[in-house]
Amino acid sequence: MLSSAGIVCCALVCAAQPPTAFEAVSIHRNLGGSNGTEVNMTRGRLVATNASLLTLIRHGYDIQNYQLANGPSWLDSDGYDIAATTGNGEETTIDQNRSLMRALLAERFHLRAHWETRQASIYVLVAAKKGHTMHEAAPSETPGVITNRVAHDGRIVGTNVPMSYLCNRLSNQLSHPVIDKTGLSGKYDWTLVWDPDPGAESTTPSLFTAVQEQLGLKLDPQKARSRHSSSTASCGHRKTDRPKRVQPLAGRRPSCPSVGRGSAGQGSLGRCRASCRRCAG
Repeated sequence: MLSSAGIVCCALVCAAQPPTAFEAVSIHRNLGGSNGTEVNMTRGRLVATNASLLTLIRHGYDIQNYQLANGPSWLDSDGYDIAATTGNGEETTIDQNRSLMRALLAERFHLRAHWETRQASIYVLVAAKKGHTMHEAAPSETPGVITNRVAHDGRIVGTNVPMSYLCNRLSNQLSHPVIDKTGLSGKYDWTLVWDPDPGAESTTPSLFTAVQEQLGLKLDPQKARSRHSSSTASCGHRKTDRPKRVQPLAGRRPSCPSVGRGSAGQGSLGRCRASCRRCAG
């Protein structure tokens, strides 16, 4: 009886371990020419639309564009549609989602990264005098952030997300760390519209003005340069590794990281058009 109880306890502990990689992954190049990008991860499922490798790296390593060095030229030009799942449907934490993304990047894009510390000036995000004007999100809303940016037209829409998501997007636009000092701990819906290249003929405000007028927040630059821990990832992915088309592979895990795996589809390694190092030998 004691031995049997021990086995049952062990099985329960093992079953509670979080997934370390996606069980099924499908990757396709997005050739639709859309400027919009969307990445959502919830309950062990990743859905990405027109996401560049740079966007995926940002999600997996919790860094911004300016913190990434030595990437290939196509890092932010090629968009991918990705569907991936762990298969168990259980809720995952932000840290677990990042770990799953890093595993996908390493297996499918051959990404290698290391970390450095650099000195950087920062911005502090605080509430404006009249307080924030964002709307508290409904718990039933699907969380996510959509970013669009073209000449003289920048737009970021956040749905049911904490302040850390806003700080990350602002940091990416400003190329400097943005530290949250608003004291807001909830999740919010917000829309930010600004002109990335403000001039005399601009019809929308600068990013600093938009943050204050549209969100009721304020970006304060730190007066003195301070030491800030900045993560820098070096991408070791070669241009020839870029997956041009991904065919799902049925039945078994493929040796080629550029081929989708899982039960869907009837693709094969012979139909993989990507010149990755495993296919090319």
